[in-house]
Amino acid sequence: MGLTLLVVVGVTSTAKNFPAAYSFAKSEAGIVFDFIFDSLKHWVFGNDIAEPRVILGDQAPGLIASIPRSMPNSKLQYCNWHMAQNLKKRLAEKRYTKEERKAIMDKCWLYIQSETEADLVENREVLMNAMNIGEQDFMRKHWLPKEEAFVTLYTSKDPNLSCNSNQRAESTHPVTITLLNHQLSLAEATRRLVKGIKLLLEDLAELESESYGPSLAILDLRPFKSVIDQVTKYALQKVAGDWEICKQAVSAGTANLLALEECRCELPLRYSLPCKHHLLYACEAGLPIPRSLFHPRWWLNGPPISKTFLPWKPYYGVPRESHVPQQSNDISSLGHQIMEVREGFTGLAKARFEEQLVKTNRALLGFAE
Repeated sequence: MGLTLLVVVGVTSTAKNFPAAYSFAKSEAGIVFDFIFDSLKHWVFGNDIAEPRVILGDQAPGLIASIPRSMPNSKLQYCNWHMAQNLKKRLAEKRYTKEERKAIMDKCWLYIQSETEADLVENREVLMNAMNIGEQDFMRKHWLPKEEAFVTLYTSKDPNLSCNSNQRAESTHPVTITLLNHQLSLAEATRRLVKGIKLLLEDLAELESESYGPSLAILDLRPFKSVIDQVTKYALQKVAGDWEICKQAVSAGTANLLALEECRCELPLRYSLPCKHHLLYACEAGLPIPRSLFHPRWWLNGPPISKTFLPWKPYYGVPRESHVPQQSNDISSLGHQIMEVREGFTGLAKARFEEQLVKTNRALLGFAE
């Protein structure tokens, strides 16, 4: 056909990819991306549905030009892998030796993955000093003004579900290569894509339905009972670790210190999920964790994500009088630790550990009878 297939991929509530749009195009010009975004706004975002807050892409000039006019409320985040490849290609063109290129690229990744202001300043300086004047000028012109779009210090505060590269979109390439080839007509290529998309959507629906199954072994069932079968297992798993932090703080008598901390957690910033600071109230009061702490994107059979959910923050409904003894918190923490230890074993050691675990649990049940 002689056409480029542009792919737009989203992320489901179970952290899986889903195809948002496919577009056959003659180029990657800005007008092509305008068409894609205008189509999405017409067919998807037209009825007050919230537009994406972050769009992750490479540095295609057409995409960069299109975002401000077509999706002005969305932040364009650059794929960190493509950023690194951009510098790697330039180093090869400028005849740096293999050893020099490797050393510089190691410094480049430290710079891209800087997590603090101090790290960024230091790693930037080290990287710049490792290159010639020409590459330093190139960096000052093309990289430094864009740091907020690809350096971890900044992207870790954006609602991007911890996505930092185009890997999700590019993971669809093997599928499209299997379905398509250059000899196909546009109509036949479209028919094959539709068939493949339908099969993929069936798989995604089946994956979501698994969230209605048995609860995760790592969950503390008492506080999570109100959100099991209400929120995806993926979301519950992301939150479980912070719940354990809350229990440990309550047990150690340091909950007041945790409450005074300034919240900079990635769970609310990148996922719209409750972190330890939001969960602490439920832990101290012995309340079940309410579904309202989870953004509706994580709900099973949740509502369409409309603009009314923006901005969104976790919140509690009317609290109920309840109290969970400290001993119950200690017991559930032990259960969580046991399952973590179990996952650390393999082979025969794991089988023996599980056998002993079963025997111990049966003995406890026998004692209860």
